[in-house]
Amino acid sequence: MSRYQRAFIVLLAFLAAVPAGAWEYAFGPTTTADQGLRRVLPYRGCIGGWPPGYVAIGTKDQWGADPDVYVVYTDLNGWPVWEMSYDVLIGNFADEGVAILELPNKGFVFLSNVLKAGVQWMPALTYIRCDGSFVRTVLYPDAASGNLWGRDLIRTRTGDPSQGTAPGDLAIAGNWQNGADEDAFLMRTDAGGGLLWNVAYDIFTSEAFNALTEATPLPGQTTGDLVAVGRYLKDFTNLQGLVARVSGDDGSTLGAQHCLVYHGDFAQEEYRSVIELQSADYFGEFAMAGKTSQAGWSDDIWVTRGTPCVQNRQSRIGDAGGIRDEEAFDLREVQVDASGAPAGSLAIAGAEGPLGGPSDGALLFVDTATLMPMGGGNVFGGALAEAFFSLAENPAGGAHPAGFVMAGKTETDWDGNGDPRDLYLVYEHPDLASCRIPWTPSGVGLTWPEEPLPYTKSVPAYEADEKAKETGWFTPVPICP
Repeated sequence: MSRYQRAFIVLLAFLAAVPAGAWEYAFGPTTTADQGLRRVLPYRGCIGGWPPGYVAIGTKDQWGADPDVYVVYTDLNGWPVWEMSYDVLIGNFADEGVAILELPNKGFVFLSNVLKAGVQWMPALTYIRCDGSFVRTVLYPDAASGNLWGRDLIRTRTGDPSQGTAPGDLAIAGNWQNGADEDAFLMRTDAGGGLLWNVAYDIFTSEAFNALTEATPLPGQTTGDLVAVGRYLKDFTNLQGLVARVSGDDGSTLGAQHCLVYHGDFAQEEYRSVIELQSADYFGEFAMAGKTSQAGWSDDIWVTRGTPCVQNRQSRIGDAGGIRDEEAFDLREVQVDASGAPAGSLAIAGAEGPLGGPSDGALLFVDTATLMPMGGGNVFGGALAEAFFSLAENPAGGAHPAGFVMAGKTETDWDGNGDPRDLYLVYEHPDLASCRIPWTPSGVGLTWPEEPLPYTKSVPAYEADEKAKETGWFTPVPICP
């Protein structure tokens, strides 16, 4: 892109009005299968004239070619300022875009998984500028040829220089497979991607982390613990929700507040998201969300609240008749009384649809005290499968209008060209015009206990490398209005 094209695009973005209504867009070429994933950003704007808007990451998968990471930067109206696809490891077999974060120098870092030489998966951190141009990539392969997948990425708020950690470090959660065994793993790097520590947690059969967050430091702590959630295969038959609270300095579980436990019953449960609650009534507690499959209920949203090691309350939310599937992929604590629920309640993004049939993207508000739905929810989408994998609330007091932004996938052919799948980006506010459809699920309280898990700890060996990228430009398809 020339500097004149860039200047024109930036000018158009600045002239764009604040949205008069909610909007929905499908992004991606008509010949590729595209989707968004984690950590969609309401971005405040880059230095040098780049406007505030939204940033989403995912994957662009083209038949006959290798999948690439896909990043979209839009203005406040959802129209692209720029779009890029990244071949993280030139000539490799696959790249998966996982999560993206804002950096304090007004650029971005994103997490992806790359398949090196078609035989070994490894996570990678890629740094890009405000215009999407490539800075550098750091790869983290297991030197013992095991496969590693990163599933979530956060930027830490705390650290202890005496322990080698600092505020602004990056933490990754995922899973490590060496042979038939699959272990949950965590790793921490410095702000530039330099590896500080990595730990794999081997319980017995198969474990993986899907999401993580950083806890506020407890009295006497300088570095906040890391809290990660995911899945654990119990007795080779039942998936359970896996929860860990470990030291942010080294990943250990030596402290009295640390644990590795599972939540759930004799069914199929899995956590996909975790947050630390900030409201006065629940400060220091955590909320976790995912799905549970119980006889008579099919797939349902599963929500728990409490400390990671001891649950206080949990519920399942869906249709009591068991003829529809619901699941949660992300949740956030509502910060502003302007999004259909009071501050301190929970917002959950996921998918909802008939049993075995096409789903819609779903947004649901839940009472934090009872973990029950608050006045129903809404679904979004078309004739085929939609889902939201990422959710963020717009920051208060800035250029972004109140409301939520969600990123995921849509398989509806909105442009009529046989497009197999697109990145689905939605801005929603209940007081603005929208194509949402009301959804009124019910909730039931649960009393499943938490159980401690014995485990061994190992340390995968990593080595770093640096590669490059490629770019592309595509035109989004408006869905609503």
